[in-house]
Amino acid sequence: MKIWQDLVKHAIVGTQRHSQLPVLAPPDLQSRQHHWQDLSTEQQLLNALALVESYQAVGKIWAAASPAPLSAAVPETAAYCSAHISQCLHRYLHEENHALVKEALGLLSQRQQLLPPELLAAFLTWSESQRPNAAQLRAVIGNRGLWLCGLNPAWQKLPGNLATAVETTDTWLEAIGSARFALFAEALTADRHQALSQLAAQWPVNNAKDRQAFLDVLAGQPTADMLPFLQTITEDRSQGVRERTTRLLAQLQDPELTRLVQDNLLAVLEIHKPLLGHEQLRVNLPDALAEIWKKRGLQEKLEYLPVLTGSAKIGNKAGWLYQWLSLSNPLTLAEQLGLSLATLVDAALRSDFSAALLSGFDFGAALHSCAEFVPLRMPLLNTREQGFWLQHFAPSYPPACIEPVAIAHFQQLDAGQALGFIYNFTAQQDTLSEPFAEAVIDVLLAAAKATPPVFYGYERKSLAQLAFKLPLANYDHLSRRLQQDDNPQFFDLLTHFSQRQALHQEFAHE
Repeated sequence: MKIWQDLVKHAIVGTQRHSQLPVLAPPDLQSRQHHWQDLSTEQQLLNALALVESYQAVGKIWAAASPAPLSAAVPETAAYCSAHISQCLHRYLHEENHALVKEALGLLSQRQQLLPPELLAAFLTWSESQRPNAAQLRAVIGNRGLWLCGLNPAWQKLPGNLATAVETTDTWLEAIGSARFALFAEALTADRHQALSQLAAQWPVNNAKDRQAFLDVLAGQPTADMLPFLQTITEDRSQGVRERTTRLLAQLQDPELTRLVQDNLLAVLEIHKPLLGHEQLRVNLPDALAEIWKKRGLQEKLEYLPVLTGSAKIGNKAGWLYQWLSLSNPLTLAEQLGLSLATLVDAALRSDFSAALLSGFDFGAALHSCAEFVPLRMPLLNTREQGFWLQHFAPSYPPACIEPVAIAHFQQLDAGQALGFIYNFTAQQDTLSEPFAEAVIDVLLAAAKATPPVFYGYERKSLAQLAFKLPLANYDHLSRRLQQDDNPQFFDLLTHFSQRQALHQEFAHE
């Protein structure tokens, strides 16, 4: 400011010359000068310097640039939760009991109730560090919560399309790193048509690693509406992308690919039914892998089967067979060959290509959730192989199919091994059935009595996560069973289990 420079020059020259102080500028400051006329020249100069410095630091007065008034939030149409539930939610948040908060939000959403205004800021701030739960929070913040998100840039960037007042389904386009794929998954949930259209437009500019990552996101939400997009990328420049695309098309039962796989398998597999003995599965493989399969991403030289089977080394032709079978539903194949699935598995077991056939059935059955295959496969595996198989393939099957098999498996193990299996297995499940919960508690009680103790390596908080998997329908019985042993490892488990029960009762009594 020129006025500041003039005042500094005046101070350097000195006030003894009794020269007139420069007129302050801008005019907003001049009105203050006449108050100093009776003061000494030195005091007037110091006052002027202080006033100009403050003006520079503060800037123009507020009235000179008044912003437009904020628009009000849209009135709510849904009801707020009760005061008691609100108190419970505040307590869970203060205790950082994230699992219980998440369950409470789910119950609120089911009842179509909203968080009260006084909790909105706290929960939105919480979601900044709990980004995976932000989408769930979206359902219970109401119009006032969306209004707040529009005012806070940090909340506008939260996943789950929180700030719906300003559409953010294209946020993933500007994101980088792993956040890009997480945001794309959320955009896909919010608006599948728009997300798929955006992905198609962006597809050519992504590198092969990113293209495969996007396909992994699509594989987590497989629906028929993505078939048109997948059909346009079957000739992608990357072999890995083509292979992943082919598996997705097979899972969605793309008509062209399904027919191609079926015709090919019927051409190379032949059932021979002797007068005496079991059916025999004869395999007649071609001398070369057809170009159509190379374009589909199949590997021409696959030396090893997946690690699940012990990394068995196989020939190129057996590798082709394995890859074809991994795309096919074994139940459908058995019907086309005129066999029962049990007969097909038995014939494959006695074939010279048994490793390739059974491994192909493993992946094909999982791809198509063929529940009939599971009880036929388990007896063919030793205890260690069963554990690997269940950890790898269990998420592909419904709980009603996989839980009885898992129970039969860990009941063969000692307490420590069973505990390790259960801890890893239940991490993939949302909830446990009553029979499975009973079997889990059997293992926990056995582990508590084992000598030496087998809880080593499993902290109380880790075991406590089972509380959010156990069914509440049989709460009294399961809780009494856990209280049979006063092992301190069970303290957090019992506490969280009782808190869940109390939470559900509070909602039930509303």
